[in-house]
Amino acid sequence: MIKDIQNEKELLLQLSKGSELAFQKIYNCYHNKIAAFAFLLTESPYLTEEIVQEVFMKLWIHRRKLSEVTNFNAWLHTITKNLIADAMKKVAREMVAKKNAVRRAVTIENNDPSGYIAFREKELLLEKAIKQLSPQQQLVYKLSREQGLPNKDIAIRLHISNKTVKNHLTNGMRIIRKYFSLNMYETNS
Repeated sequence: MIKDIQNEKELLLQLSKGSELAFQKIYNCYHNKIAAFAFLLTESPYLTEEIVQEVFMKLWIHRRKLSEVTNFNAWLHTITKNLIADAMKKVAREMVAKKNAVRRAVTIENNDPSGYIAFREKELLLEKAIKQLSPQQQLVYKLSREQGLPNKDIAIRLHISNKTVKNHLTNGMRIIRKYFSLNMYETNS
């Protein structure tokens, strides 16, 4: 925490005007506190680092609004808490998806070996289809479909608009569907 409220208000005012020095001072002051809080709840060094980066990225992005913030510590705590909740939901979704994938694979393998082979062929076909996408489309697709990020988070992470994310996904899915329709016959013959 910054030593006195007057210094904090002055730093926030400077930051709202784009001062990188003020940002660095605030970062140095709050980094460890945010990291400790995030690690306490996530127990993951990787998630902790991601959350800390996201908190300070949001701070920088919303710096012009800081003059409206009356309790900076509470504001920062709320952002951190929300990002931790989002990260934990993402982890939970990934765990459920992995369990479901394993369950499907085991069911297919136990009940019908040919079903498992067909499942694996479709998986390989999807990998090839994804390689047909532009690098940006591949990145957006993987962040959306494999990591489960919502479009707004992808837009923030890649510094593009939500509409651009949606367009990349729409066009990417069109290319993938077309690739499947053209190549599905080859895997079934």
